[in-house]
Amino acid sequence: MHSDTSQLRYHFDFHSKNLDNKRTIAVWLPPQYNPDSTYPVLYLHDGQNMFDKRYAAYDSIWEADKTAERLIRQGFLRPLILVGVDNNLQREEEYTLQRDAREKRGGNARNYGKFLTEELKPFIDSHYQTKPGPENCGIAGSSLGGLVSLTLALDYPEVFGLCGAISASLWWANQKSLYDVLAQASRLSNSRIWFDMGTEEGKYPGCVNPPFTLTRLLASRLEQIGLLPGWNYYYQEIVGGQHHENDWRDRFDRILLFLFGKPDSSSKSIS
Repeated sequence: MHSDTSQLRYHFDFHSKNLDNKRTIAVWLPPQYNPDSTYPVLYLHDGQNMFDKRYAAYDSIWEADKTAERLIRQGFLRPLILVGVDNNLQREEEYTLQRDAREKRGGNARNYGKFLTEELKPFIDSHYQTKPGPENCGIAGSSLGGLVSLTLALDYPEVFGLCGAISASLWWANQKSLYDVLAQASRLSNSRIWFDMGTEEGKYPGCVNPPFTLTRLLASRLEQIGLLPGWNYYYQEIVGGQHHENDWRDRFDRILLFLFGKPDSSSKSIS
């Protein structure tokens, strides 16, 4: 079932056989969406925090649709489709590969990945005008959503060639999540990755140092294996940045420009 609200189309009670649950999927179409054209796609975790404050988990939204529309109308951004994938009570399970002993949960990200690649993406591709190829398909999220974005970029580089890992929870499972990413980083050699961390984001359970020390390790590893900063990946530490939806909203334009910007626009507009 779906309903239309301006550029947004909602698919309620979207069922997953792999996860045996349902969720809402929100699809934003760019201005002058043309059924005779094709468009790149960005899948966004925690979808209820993307577009409409009525559905937001924390009374704050990214305003992802407004940001994308502004950049498209300014000529900086390729017209694209945004797909908000709502979370549910199984969020920590679905967004992590390992069970966290301290949190006493986690470990179902592989089935979440199957849901996205075997169920949701085919549905989106069959109902909307999408461009084929990993260079036209991105995945992004914040916190655990940033972590699972990295996980899926590693597991499915042939599907998700673009990745936004925003304030990623690399501390999960006593930092085993970070070590797994570092060990498999070469699988990202053909990808384009944005990742970041705010300098004021608090320490997580079991994390001795500030979270940006973990993202710095990732940046070093990517450069070590030959990925080019500013081209294959873009790492940014946001001075004063906190672990909050409003902070992620404020830098979503930079993320979009790096992943989907028109030639020359991303380098001019990211700061």
